Amino acid sequence: MKKLFFVFFSFLIIALAVCATLFGLMNTRLATPIASWLISQWSPNEIEFSQVEYDFPYHIKLQQPKWQTGSEILGFHQVDIWLNSQIYQDGKWLIDSVLFDGGELNQLPELNQLTSHIQLHQLALHNITINQDDYQIAGLSLQVKNPTWTHDGQELPYGEIQLAAQEWHWQGEEATNLLIDANYQPQDSTIYGMTLNWRGGQISGQAEQYPQGWSLVNVTVNHLTLPESITQQLDYKWQSLPFVIHHINSLDLLNSNITWQGIQLINADLSLENTDLDGLIPSQGTLSLHADTAQWLGVQWVDPNTTLAFANHHLIIQDFTSSVLQGNIQLAGQWTDEGLHLTSLTAQGLKWFGDKASDLEQIPVIPDWDNLQIDSLSLDNIQLIQTAQKPFWQLSGLNIEGQNTQLLKSGHIGLWSGSLRLSANSASLGDTITSQSLLEMHSEQGVWQLSRAFLPFQQGYLDATAQWDFGQGSGPWQLKAHGDGVPVDLINQYLNIPFQVSALAEADIDLSGLGGNALVLMHTLTGKAAVSLRQGIATLKYDNTTVIQPFGVDNIQMRADRGRITIPEISLTGAGLKASLFGDVDLVAPDAGQLLLKTEQGCQNVNFDLLRDKTLVSECPATK
Repeated sequence: MKKLFFVFFSFLIIALAVCATLFGLMNTRLATPIASWLISQWSPNEIEFSQVEYDFPYHIKLQQPKWQTGSEILGFHQVDIWLNSQIYQDGKWLIDSVLFDGGELNQLPELNQLTSHIQLHQLALHNITINQDDYQIAGLSLQVKNPTWTHDGQELPYGEIQLAAQEWHWQGEEATNLLIDANYQPQDSTIYGMTLNWRGGQISGQAEQYPQGWSLVNVTVNHLTLPESITQQLDYKWQSLPFVIHHINSLDLLNSNITWQGIQLINADLSLENTDLDGLIPSQGTLSLHADTAQWLGVQWVDPNTTLAFANHHLIIQDFTSSVLQGNIQLAGQWTDEGLHLTSLTAQGLKWFGDKASDLEQIPVIPDWDNLQIDSLSLDNIQLIQTAQKPFWQLSGLNIEGQNTQLLKSGHIGLWSGSLRLSANSASLGDTITSQSLLEMHSEQGVWQLSRAFLPFQQGYLDATAQWDFGQGSGPWQLKAHGDGVPVDLINQYLNIPFQVSALAEADIDLSGLGGNALVLMHTLTGKAAVSLRQGIATLKYDNTTVIQPFGVDNIQMRADRGRITIPEISLTGAGLKASLFGDVDLVAPDAGQLLLKTEQGCQNVNFDLLRDKTLVSECPATK
């Protein structure tokens, strides 16, 4: 703190002595030894310099000054002192200007002790390097008009400041070509102009200081690049700033690339207006944003545009539009601590194609939010196609209409309230195709009801209703369905049985139970189903033999009682076919049950154990 005080005091001794008695000798070869002798007599510090020059009447120049304070040696290439013509007034020595040129310091000198002895009009530094533990500056030039120090530990004096630096390093960040023109005061400071380069961007603007902190008046940032590795640290670095930014009057971010919270913006333009900040989080204000493209949820968004407002730490989405998945989307709503509440969500012509395994990892899904409500939902002419793995599936001409829907509650997906209507021009799963299908459902207080599910097939239909109270932990449910001409080929994809089946089914189903979890479901499944199969073809393979057998089944009566399913023995009919099916299965312990298909083919009896995927073949006894 006292380092530069002694330097100034020593320089002042030289200046006064020379001007008062020896100014005539300062332009001779005796100037340097005379000044050295004066300093050695009056200064408590050991000060050296290679040469002193005196320009009559007020300018003194010291070449290569060096002095020691404690264990540290300070030095500059040159120090220039311009004395005031009045020299001394009101108990203080008057100095017009002091310039320190070229040198390396561990910190800016603290000169607050000078104010009681010296009145300095201007302090200047040129081409100085400062190496602090928490920051480093290279190529620093500083000019302070009427510098004032008011307390210990104050490195930068108050006053009218012009600052330039080639490089400024802090918290692992580097700013270059820094220029600041400011009036620095104990309070109500003003930055008239500031420019710097940081992270590939050019930053310029003005700022004003208020009791609550700094306000950015008109700041423009162009071509900034912020990768996610940096934005993840922004909150910590923001909190580490030696000053507080509490307000943004106007901030324009132009032509910038930013990745934040999993959202990547390419060539983005962002504008913040009249915004109050709580740390990095806006509490009041407005934001408008446009980008050429954005990446979010594994999806590319083209020309996203949004206008946001901040109020009481809530994010109000006044409008959001974007092209995405070859279609368009528009929404508005509000994001709060409780979740996302959209007043409207509309989309047209969205298309998703999954033809490789990696596509399945990027299926658009609802983010991991706590709650999601949509007052008005309209998705028109949506197309989804998956050919990456069997069974292939597709939905074309999908339309979804919803009113007052809550789709997420406490992180759990479902229709918790409101109504949904889904229709599709065409839908397929494997070889099963339905057209003009319709689903209508609604929910109130966690009780979900499927009021109608109608799936037309090429030779029939399936009609179903259901109810599920997922508001209760036990999740009581019931399902009723009737179908005629329903293709059953899909069971070949999902059941591990030793033959292939193709048939059309007529079915009446009435089931109920509890759906709290899979184990509860297996314990509580209760009801009945009546099924008949026609136009059936079974492809049986055993002992390197393939048998294609037409068949039919009338009135299979299946009953379920608390997870135990019983199928009484029934006969299968068909040309040259003699077969029967029966079973008794407990879903909780399926290995202990049985489900057998017995067939007789000529002199062979072939039994299929459907639960264990086994085939037993026995030959007819030989005749004598």
